[in-house]
Amino acid sequence: MTWQTSFWLADMNRTESLAMWARIARGALEDPEENTEDLYLWLRATATKIIEADAEPDAGKRPGRVVMAAGLTGKEDPYARLREAIDLWLILRVIDSRNAVIGPEKRTAELIAGAHEFALARGVLWGEYASDPKKAKDLIRDNWPKQI
Repeated sequence: MTWQTSFWLADMNRTESLAMWARIARGALEDPEENTEDLYLWLRATATKIIEADAEPDAGKRPGRVVMAAGLTGKEDPYARLREAIDLWLILRVIDSRNAVIGPEKRTAELIAGAHEFALARGVLWGEYASDPKKAKDLIRDNWPKQI
């Protein structure tokens, strides 16, 4: 497991964990066409956390710790799909041979506009964000990956 993967696993919120559990429930682990490396890594790390949580000697605290280990505490993250779309857009832009690799100095209106178009086309902007480009771009800027 790389440091990026372990950081990603530790940083998952309720919405992301539920998405992983949903993939398992749909049978992703048995689907030969699905890339499941991330799912296996997440499942292994989650199983380790559940076993550690189950070792809690206080029977009253154990259920809460197990739920926390399964990644099912907290509120749903309404912006998780938007951040996924932004991340995917950045990856596709770098892969696209017609575009140069984007460095930190290029986090400009051009990047925000491109991410806005991509998110709009993928249907991850809703309500006023789908109809007001300025508000949508502000939302995208607020959810921009921190590592950029």
